[in-house]
Amino acid sequence: MLTTGGVLAIIAFLIGMTVSRPATVKIAKIGKSVASKGGPPTLAQLAELGMLGKRLSTASRIIAFLLIFAMVGMSVFRYV
Repeated sequence: MLTTGGVLAIIAFLIGMTVSRPATVKIAKIGKSVASKGGPPTLAQLAELGMLGKRLSTASRIIAFLLIFAMVGMSVFRYV
């Protein structure tokens, strides 16, 4: 039987895999492209990096809160 804490942990994992991972892969791809060219990133690349960074930051905050609530939920359920 899944508890609330377990469900929150699974949701955090899914957000990490569907939001954080693709954003990180795109950031790495842009970084590799910039490094291969040897110059500064273009304005379009900078805009995309900013958007991806914001998305990654928001997802990380949500995941952190979900995992905190999952820990609390799991520790409380232990005594119920």
